[in-house]
Amino acid sequence: MGTIGRAAPYLENQDALPDNHVTIVRPSEINPLYLSVYLNSQLGQLQIERMISGSSGQIELYPEDIRQIVVWDAPEQLQLQIADAVRCSFTMESRASELLAAAKRAVEIAIEDSETAALDFIAEQDVIDA
Repeated sequence: MGTIGRAAPYLENQDALPDNHVTIVRPSEINPLYLSVYLNSQLGQLQIERMISGSSGQIELYPEDIRQIVVWDAPEQLQLQIADAVRCSFTMESRASELLAAAKRAVEIAIEDSETAALDFIAEQDVIDA
């Protein structure tokens, strides 16, 4: 899910097909996760908003316009720190989803069977850190 002009790095470990209105950017000289953060920053968004074309619900952002965006070439160490933060947040979000799914299932088990069965389910799952 996205909004015109918003960058979203694809970090899933599975194939995906983008919509025909999605532009895939594969930078070669800048960290792609840093680039996504930059494009979503105020500086990136101000540039993008100037390039949006069209009206009445049919607005577009063309690849040739995207190529014209000026991106700050931050020091490599800073780019790596930002990329690590993005990866960490993605991992934590995935972990939170796993925990939520296990908690929901445990509640269902508690309602359908017993609290003891729910606690046994939780104990069997690899969701609680030791």
